[in-house]
Amino acid sequence: IKATAVARHASAADCWTIVGRGVYNLTGYVTRHPGGRSEIVRVCGRNGSSAFLGEHSGDADARRALAPFRIGTLAR
Repeated sequence: IKATAVARHASAADCWTIVGRGVYNLTGYVTRHPGGRSEIVRVCGRNGSSAFLGEHSGDADARRALAPFRIGTLAR
């Protein structure tokens, strides 16, 4: 999946993000995120690696929670 495709999904109603090389559709998680909706919305349509790793670095539970939302791999 290309970064330009991710950029087209940049709202709470249609939210994709990139973490590492993975692409994730977080649309269904926006309202359920324990840290609040705004934490997810700020990464919609862009590379959210820094935000995710900054908050959850080394957190296996956070990685497990993210895993079901993976929809593909970022194209090089």
